Amino acid sequence: MLNVYLLGTAGQFPRPNRYLSSAFIQSERCGILIDCGEGTQIALSHASVSCKKIDYICITHYHADHVGGLAGVLLAIHNQGRTDPLTIIGPAGLHDVYQNSVYLIRKLAFEVRLLEIGAPNFSVDFGGGRIMPFKLYHTVPCYGYNVEIIRRPKFLAGRAEKMGVPLNLWSAINNGESIFVDGKVYEPSLFYGKPRKGIKVSYCTDTRPNGPGVDVAKDVAGADLLICEAMYSKETRTEKAWETRHMFMWEAAELAKKACVRCVWLTHFSKSNFAPDTELKDLRSIMPNLFIGRDGMSTELFYDNDGERDADYTRLEEELVMDDVGASVSDVIANL
Repeated sequence: MLNVYLLGTAGQFPRPNRYLSSAFIQSERCGILIDCGEGTQIALSHASVSCKKIDYICITHYHADHVGGLAGVLLAIHNQGRTDPLTIIGPAGLHDVYQNSVYLIRKLAFEVRLLEIGAPNFSVDFGGGRIMPFKLYHTVPCYGYNVEIIRRPKFLAGRAEKMGVPLNLWSAINNGESIFVDGKVYEPSLFYGKPRKGIKVSYCTDTRPNGPGVDVAKDVAGADLLICEAMYSKETRTEKAWETRHMFMWEAAELAKKACVRCVWLTHFSKSNFAPDTELKDLRSIMPNLFIGRDGMSTELFYDNDGERDADYTRLEEELVMDDVGASVSDVIANL
């Protein structure tokens, strides 16, 4: 299971009802904060998320609205008593950004490990899952993030019993260990069923859908939840989106449809895009399972039931996501 919190939905400038873009993903073993603009620690508090639970901070790029709150978040983590190491992931230049951010902070009570995104297949494994950055097309080096929870194939107890494997070794097999029985070595793969789908959450902001070496739909394909920037409304001048390398709301909807994601939350709205709900009906004609992001929105994501969709796969806090056309989240999901 994964818990996902959309902490802020504003792009460039915070507004009274919108913090700057960030999200928090909580697995059973790990907490991942993506981006930390000014005031992120307040958004975490409003979402009832303890800063102490953050194990990784993933930074998309070094524009102030995505990293200007790093010092405040680290200080909040310190003040909440964390002593375990914390890892920060980001594009090249991370060490300089970190040093400048914490210049005025007293010594932290925990170790901070810095990982700059390097090779194209760069990834970071954590307990039961993996963080995988992917390139975006923005005015500065920028990355999106896929967070995947890996699901083990089903353990075939009947096969283990038939092959005479003692019961006390089943746990070791299920943990991926090779075992020895009567002088023979048995690999765990012998006792596993077919592969099972895990859970994938994609976070993508500050980019055009495509660019040199960039195909966002390909990287987020099949995501169970896509959190995607939708900075401009359809009334905004087209050249502005190209100049700043951001997306229109309708482009985000088309990207989600092309990528065959299960659900998409739009975020990172321009200060001029003060009423994104007015386009919701048109957007859902492109991508039915689409929601206008609101600060504090959250959901729980569950594994499929051996290939069949769980009826409660995407559960949102309904009171936060009622929209102008009168359809709630539960209405949309019920019609999928």
